[in-house]
Amino acid sequence: MAEQNMAEQGPIFIVGMNGSGTTMLADLLDNASELYVFPRETRMIPWLIRNVDRYGNLQKRANLATLLQAFCDLYAVRMVSRGDVPPVDAVREPSVYGVVDAVYRHLAAKEGKRRWVEKSPMNLQFMLPIAAEMPTAKFIHIYRDGRDVAQSNQRRWHKHPIWSIYRWVQTVRQGRKDGSTLGPTRYLEVSYEALTEEPEATMRRVSEFIGVPYGPELLRSSMPFVNTVYRNNIKEKSGTVVANSQKWKSHFSAAEVARLEEIGGRLLAELGYETAIPAGEAVPSSLLRKYWRCADVVNQGILVLQRYGFKRSTPRSMMERFTEGVRYIAMQRH
Repeated sequence: MAEQNMAEQGPIFIVGMNGSGTTMLADLLDNASELYVFPRETRMIPWLIRNVDRYGNLQKRANLATLLQAFCDLYAVRMVSRGDVPPVDAVREPSVYGVVDAVYRHLAAKEGKRRWVEKSPMNLQFMLPIAAEMPTAKFIHIYRDGRDVAQSNQRRWHKHPIWSIYRWVQTVRQGRKDGSTLGPTRYLEVSYEALTEEPEATMRRVSEFIGVPYGPELLRSSMPFVNTVYRNNIKEKSGTVVANSQKWKSHFSAAEVARLEEIGGRLLAELGYETAIPAGEAVPSSLLRKYWRCADVVNQGILVLQRYGFKRSTPRSMMERFTEGVRYIAMQRH
C-alpha cells in the first residue's frame, strides 16, 4: 500500500546545466495547485543514495531515524524547514526515497499540496541512480543554447566560458543518453528557447507529461525575464514569460564565439541551433579542465561571501555548505 501511495505522489525532478532555465521552469510549476516545489537546491540526494550503506540496516528504526536526521540536517533543508520536520513514523519505506519523500510531503502539506518537485540542476548527471531509487520519479531536462549558458555563467558566477561550454556538452550529452534509457514516460526534454518563445505550448507539454491539468496560472512568473507590462506585483507572480535568447551575440567577440563553437558546435547543431562550426567537438586539455574546476570553486566561494556576507552565515552553516559542496563536486562526472 505504501508503494502504491508513493506512486500516486510520484516526484518530479527538474534538471539541466546551470544557467539553462531550471529556476524559471520551477517557478512556473510552483503555480500548480498540487505541486510543491522545494525552494532550494539540496544537491545531496545522489550522495545519500551512493552512501546509504553507511547508515546500516534501514529496517532498524534507529538507523532509519539517523538517515532522516542526516537529510533534515542538510543546509538547504534546514533553511526551509526551520526545524519543522516529520517524525520517523512518517517514512513510508526504509530507503533514501522514503526519507526524502517524508520530508517533502510534510513541507508540501503545510501549503496544502500533495506532490513534490525537486530542482537541483546538476542532478542531470545522476538521473539513473535517482530513477532506480525512486521508481515513480519523472525527469524534465531543460536545455539551452550552450553559448547563452556560457555567457550566463560568466556574467553571474565568473565561470570561464570555455569551461562552461565544455561542461555543457558533456552534461547535456550524458543527460540525453540517460534520458533515452529512462524512456518517454519518465524523461522529457524542453528547450529554454521554446519555453520563453512559446510558453503556452511548452507548458502544455510539460503538464501532460507530469499529469497535472494545464491552466493559465502555469505561465505566471516572478522571474526577471517576464513581460514588464504585467509585472505590477511580483509577489503575486503576475508576470508572463518572454523570449530571452541569443545574448551571446552581444556578449562575446567573434573570436570567442568561434572558440565556443569549436567545442560545442556539433551538439549545438544536433539540438537545432545555428552554428558556423557544426562539426566542432574539441576537448580542452586535462590541465586546463583541472585549473578551471579549481578556479570555479574559489570564485563561487568568493561570490557567495560577497553576496550573502558573514552576517548571514554562522561558522557552522559555512562549514556545512563547504562540506556539502566538496561532496557534490567530488561526485560530478563533468
